[in-house]
Amino acid sequence: MKQVTITIPDHIYAEAQRAVRYGNAASVADYLASLVRRPPAFLGIPEYEPDWEEGRKIVAEMIAEVGGLTPEAKAWSRATLGLDEVSEVANEVALEPIAV
Repeated sequence: MKQVTITIPDHIYAEAQRAVRYGNAASVADYLASLVRRPPAFLGIPEYEPDWEEGRKIVAEMIAEVGGLTPEAKAWSRATLGLDEVSEVANEVALEPIAV
């Protein structure tokens, strides 16, 4: 393995730190290496783009089949998935909360 020094924008460094904080990467270096191995979708490499559209469609159909979600069900889902915690952290770093 080679050690190199690079300069990256502050927001990329913050993103890498969040990935480490939430256990999505072992270190900032591991996070950056993962971006090199699997380029993000915005680089225009379609084979790396997840098919979120199909997943959202399936979930929307399932919710429609049961007549929608009550506010209690939505609150339970957000709490179970940890989305409220993510929203709190997102607000701390001036990001938009995740909409569900």
